[in-house]
Amino acid sequence: MARGVEVAGVPPFVQPGAPPVPEDKVAEWTREEREQITFSDGTTYKGQWSSGMQGGEGCQIWPDGRRYCGQFRNGKADGLGNYHFTNGCVFVGPFQDDHANGEGIYTLPDGSMFNGQWVNGKQHGAAILTSPDGTVFSGQYINGNQISEGWVTYSGDLAGCSYKGQLSESRFHGDGMFQWKDGRRYEGQWRHSKTHGEGTFSFADGRQYSGQFTQGQKMGTGIFEWPDGRMYQGEIFHGKQHGNGVYIDAKGRRHEGHWNKGKLLS
Repeated sequence: MARGVEVAGVPPFVQPGAPPVPEDKVAEWTREEREQITFSDGTTYKGQWSSGMQGGEGCQIWPDGRRYCGQFRNGKADGLGNYHFTNGCVFVGPFQDDHANGEGIYTLPDGSMFNGQWVNGKQHGAAILTSPDGTVFSGQYINGNQISEGWVTYSGDLAGCSYKGQLSESRFHGDGMFQWKDGRRYEGQWRHSKTHGEGTFSFADGRQYSGQFTQGQKMGTGIFEWPDGRMYQGEIFHGKQHGNGVYIDAKGRRHEGHWNKGKLLS
């Protein structure tokens, strides 16, 4: 079975949290450019000030390497800006009251990119996540969590393949449909990115299996159908007729009995 959509985790945005302006730095001015100021904790700020607080365009750098450059209001990140994390991740987009808020882009060091909506510092709403190999996930997030349905379009070795359906922890889980580039298709139930439960597998040459699956294998009871009218209904084991079953050939003749690894014994 094809692998699930293994995407890099996108943690909730961490607010910059601008430190308070020291009392000796408070003054009344409007959008005035000042020299770089170093706070008592080692954080530096260079940019515009308004009413004694960061206001306008500026850049703030923390001792641990974090950096926010963009618009400020009342001493907080507010407006368009970019925030650099110590782990190499970068968020670019709108801020409100020190939180990512609106449509923004979050880029990870490995090249993965999250493009979507944010509310109060968390992914919330429609989003597109692109992995380094070009695989694309389109779906929805609620309060920083990926919800259980989306669309995956593959690239690289799986270019031309796609999945649409339910997910859990970035794996196919629940009801969904996977389409292979050679025309094969599976539609039904999944468990941890493997076909598991009831489903229908259609081959590119017109053959079809409908029935039970177990851990990625056709197993249980089901129906095999061929384009020329042949049909088998009965027990299945590892993709072959195995156990009790009925076979109808292309001329409509019925053969019923016990099967072993695809062969009728009686």
